[in-house]
Amino acid sequence: MLEDFGLTTSDFYGSASDSGGDVKYMLSSALNLKWEWCFAHMTHAATKMSCGVNGKKSREANPDMAELITKMTRVITQVKLVSTAGDLFSELCKSKTKGASTRLLGYSTSRFLSMTNAMKSVLAKWPAIVSWYEERGRQAVRDRKPPPDFPLESHHTDLVHVLSILTPIADIKFKCQAERAEQVEVLMSLYMSRIDELGHDQPVPHYLSTEKKPEWISASSLTPLASKTRDLLRDSLDEPFFSRYYTDSKFDTCDFALEMMLKLHPIYKDTQESLNRAVVMCCRQHGKTGRDAVERLREVNAKISSNLLSLLKSVAEPLEAAEEQADSSVARLSRLEARFAPRADRPATTSRVDRRAEDELDRWLEDPIGVQRNADMTPKESVLQFWKRLEGSGECRLIPKAVRV
Repeated sequence: MLEDFGLTTSDFYGSASDSGGDVKYMLSSALNLKWEWCFAHMTHAATKMSCGVNGKKSREANPDMAELITKMTRVITQVKLVSTAGDLFSELCKSKTKGASTRLLGYSTSRFLSMTNAMKSVLAKWPAIVSWYEERGRQAVRDRKPPPDFPLESHHTDLVHVLSILTPIADIKFKCQAERAEQVEVLMSLYMSRIDELGHDQPVPHYLSTEKKPEWISASSLTPLASKTRDLLRDSLDEPFFSRYYTDSKFDTCDFALEMMLKLHPIYKDTQESLNRAVVMCCRQHGKTGRDAVERLREVNAKISSNLLSLLKSVAEPLEAAEEQADSSVARLSRLEARFAPRADRPATTSRVDRRAEDELDRWLEDPIGVQRNADMTPKESVLQFWKRLEGSGECRLIPKAVRV
């Protein structure tokens, strides 16, 4: 298939997929690419694991959350089934809720955004749902039948808090499926969620919060169910991804392909508030001392820089030959003299390609080379336009080539 587009495996450096053994083996072993988790699959698996709907083990870890989702699904099913025989729920939605929609969204474990969409739908139609169960109860009494139970009674706050915790992760899954998804932006969103919303004592932005009207839920006011779900979500993300920073065996074998992309991005290459904070935070939360956490950060950055250097050298153009000819006026030794003349120690030399790669990487990481901006700091050019401009200027010749890989 690659040949149809004039490509070979040497044109690629990394790959991303779910953790299915067949696909992962093909990409990492058969094609010899640097494998990374697909963030959409990883965050979806973490969401299901933390909410108790990813098999027996996850249900045992969070049985109350699994039961809450079961109750939510039961409400959705009951409303849908009964509503097919009448228009009571539709009329209640029109009179008691905002928006034109008069139906509830179902939940499917296989769909990336299904859980948060179903929760949003239930909370948006909450007044109509409560009134619907009340009306059905009155009708049951008139018919001398037992009134139906409302499975989600007293669970409104749980739903609000859990949805607020899951919304940033759902936003990451949404970005992964967008037409213009950029891997580095998704990675930055994951770092920020891990540092902010998933921190032990950090407040959680309300799922209805906006920039104009921000609203937060403090860590101390989270319901026990929401607090436990947040802890499990953090653990479910740490194991497949962030453990590369604090687990020695994973650090030793990790290629840090995603972090290399971050360092090569003109907007996010300064990692003081993203990668660096995440590494130190995760190391300290998983048992490393402050000094060990800082040392691991140094090792992570050193390994990323080393991998970037190797990449730059691999894309460097062959340089013309090379060493300047010795001055013709300098006397040359004959073969006989050279055999018996004392030999001076030869200094270690660095090839021109190596020096060029090192110099360019140092300039890229240290100099404020970035996208041009207007007076109000909005971007004056896109990232693609930036790379075209940088390549045309000749200021950096290797970095633009490495970014294409």
